[in-house]
Amino acid sequence: MPETARISRGDVALAVALAVVVSFGTVFTLRTAEGSGPDVLPVALVLIAPISLVLRRRRPFLVLAVCAVTTSTHLLLGHPPGPVLLAVAVAVYSVATLSPTTTATIAAALAAAVLLPHTVLEDSLWPGLGFALAWAAVPCSIGIAVRVTRLQQAAARRQELRRHADEERLRLAQDVHDVVGHGLAAIKMQADVALHVLSRSPEQAESALHRISGTAAEALEEVRGTLRSVREDEGSEELAPRPLAVDDLVERMAAAGLQVEATGQGLREPLPPEVRSVGHRVLREALTNALRHGADGTAHVASTRTAGQLEITVTNPCRDRPPEDPFGAAGMGLRSMQDRVRALGGEFQAGVTESEEAPERVEHASRQFRVRATIPVEEPR
Repeated sequence: MPETARISRGDVALAVALAVVVSFGTVFTLRTAEGSGPDVLPVALVLIAPISLVLRRRRPFLVLAVCAVTTSTHLLLGHPPGPVLLAVAVAVYSVATLSPTTTATIAAALAAAVLLPHTVLEDSLWPGLGFALAWAAVPCSIGIAVRVTRLQQAAARRQELRRHADEERLRLAQDVHDVVGHGLAAIKMQADVALHVLSRSPEQAESALHRISGTAAEALEEVRGTLRSVREDEGSEELAPRPLAVDDLVERMAAAGLQVEATGQGLREPLPPEVRSVGHRVLREALTNALRHGADGTAHVASTRTAGQLEITVTNPCRDRPPEDPFGAAGMGLRSMQDRVRALGGEFQAGVTESEEAPERVEHASRQFRVRATIPVEEPR
């Protein structure tokens, strides 16, 4: 128990209030029991217990001892119990809330024992035993229950903080994976182009190298921005609804070797920041997969915005032997998209479909891979 705990205003107010109640209650009790005004000594004696409660958090055992001894002395002098027992109950409760259960139980039992001597003189041991145990056991039980509840709440808060920290680490890992995966895929494609044309067309190889440099710089800046977002809150500009930068993404993918046809205006309308972020991640990851695993270097993006939701569909011709389980060990990007969409209450599907659902320009492919995300959008009020 903390001896360095501060004396709070609440403890001072409690001590003063109990001192007033005890003093007036003792005067009334003595006047009723003895039929005359009380002496100064019993009133002064019973005031020691409530006043000592000012230190109930700093020295709870000392306060309990003072309360028990002064109350027992008051009773041994032949005075009726009166409200002074309230101070004993508060002291027992304080010990129970600040100490382990076993220690608090022993302290309460000792306090009850200190209250018993007057019962022996009055030849009322058994009624007095029940009386003393009641004033010690009840506040002790309440204090133990309060302490256990506080410990459970503190443990729950720590667990919740750990959960939030783990979720933040996972989110950061997914962000870095998305950024790095997209950048490396584009860099690899451009590097392959540069190697392919290096001997025949050095100017094309130089252009590809410039694109590699630009893509790497963009990826590095986005990784830095992702790491900064962990430490900084989004500014007011980021909180304003804005459309997704579809044209920039399509242009970067075209420079990497993927021709993208985009239809629909869903992504070009203003979107809340969380929807815009998830939509951007889904679109970029799906196009990166199309760039890396697609059959003919083409992809189609369709987006629709209806009341309360945004739907994004990305399709591309896939190779003859597509993965049986797109969410398997190699599907971290797809799982990342799925988690992001579901975190906003949306739906996500990814898999191989028949070619008749593909755009006309890719109907020659036997199969296509389709990513579809439906994200709820809270309309501004």
